[in-house]
Amino acid sequence: MNIRTSQFFHQYSKRFNEIYGNENNFLNKLINKYFRKSMRLRFEYVFRNLNNFNNSSVLDVGCGPGHYCIEAYKKGSSNIVGIDFAPNMIEIAKNKFASENIDVKYDFIIDDFIDYEFKNTFDYIIFMGFMDYISDPDQIIKKAIKLTNKKSFFSFPQKGGFLAFQRKIRYSYRCKLYYYSKRDIENLINKYNIKYQIEEIERDYFVTIEK
Repeated sequence: MNIRTSQFFHQYSKRFNEIYGNENNFLNKLINKYFRKSMRLRFEYVFRNLNNFNNSSVLDVGCGPGHYCIEAYKKGSSNIVGIDFAPNMIEIAKNKFASENIDVKYDFIIDDFIDYEFKNTFDYIIFMGFMDYISDPDQIIKKAIKLTNKKSFFSFPQKGGFLAFQRKIRYSYRCKLYYYSKRDIENLINKYNIKYQIEEIERDYFVTIEK
């Protein structure tokens, strides 16, 4: 992950956190409803079939302010790790967990997923809104498969369409974005001879990889 992207999300942390919360004004709520619908759907898709994590371990890559981590705790996870390269994001996530009086094992790490050496594997790994900023997705897939015990979940932004175009323009001075076709994703995963599913949701592909 490049420094430019890290700096952007470090500065954007408060506004990003508000997307999931109730601190939005009327205009932001409309924007969230119509232009960030994909973010809400990604969240729902991760947890739709995992109503009980049964003391599982969860890693959230690019965890941001920790919303997936908190939901994993509510679903029964007993070991939660979030990793993000933006210090402000991690600070928000830590504060959220402290305010919720979380009573299970958890940790938040400021680092890059590829660079960090994990000591353990995880039952579930979450990569939501992460692959958008990755120049070499193959190394992410490879490491994810190595670290996953049960399932890993990815979102890949779709190529084409008005929303992808306007987002690319809007982010042009912030950080570089990467887009995918369904064939691109298939080519990435097929080399590992592993079970996976690709679903189209709004402007994303939601991908589940099973061990």
